[in-house]
Amino acid sequence: MDRDNFWVHKDHFSGASSLGQFSVPHLIWIAIVVALIAALVILYRNVIRSQQYNIRKVIALTLVGMDIFKLCTMALTGAPVAEYLPLEICSIASYLILLDALWPESKFFSPLLVLLFLPAAIMALLFPTVIGLPPINFYTIHQFIFHGLIVAYALSLYVNKEVKLSYGALWAAILKIFIIALGVYYIDIKFNKTFMFLTDPYGNPVLSLIWNITGGGRMYTIGLVLFVIVVLHIFYFIFKMIDKLRR
Repeated sequence: MDRDNFWVHKDHFSGASSLGQFSVPHLIWIAIVVALIAALVILYRNVIRSQQYNIRKVIALTLVGMDIFKLCTMALTGAPVAEYLPLEICSIASYLILLDALWPESKFFSPLLVLLFLPAAIMALLFPTVIGLPPINFYTIHQFIFHGLIVAYALSLYVNKEVKLSYGALWAAILKIFIIALGVYYIDIKFNKTFMFLTDPYGNPVLSLIWNITGGGRMYTIGLVLFVIVVLHIFYFIFKMIDKLRR
């Protein structure tokens, strides 16, 4: 492990030893995260209800704690903390997960967690923005553990049949995230930021492809919105097929 580069942010890293897309280190990280997700889902599935609530709170507090710790780390190491305020899709997910864990009976956020944040976290694991960083780096570790916990939380609810999915719930989820995205998009335009990747793919391979196809600018944002709607429909129908098989 290169200790000198452990805390370095990708904007400051110029070394040659990087994670790489679908490289052996990337696949190892995916395997580690899949094992973590499986362990948490199985644990959640096999404990009593009160313990399930506790597991949800622990995961939620861990996510929020990791997000705050990342921001503090960036501030202390001179990384561009203003570019990483909790307005990214998965940072927002961590705080909504906390609300869901604190008020589990409301069911207000649970469809959104499964239909939107679960696919988003999976995409972040498959196409991480840290592919240019070393495999053992603070931001690399944070990327995989953080998004793995989001997947574990949402998947635990789904596997335990705590989320009722319908086509209406799908469009309700799209409407909720659209409202959130409008506010974030205003901040991006007003302050020249890139939160939620709404104005810039910021190194994400899939979003960079959308950028190249649309030519960037507002067409990229429109293309991103359409891409999200298509992806949510794909995951929705996958979930519905799984539901039929589980009956």
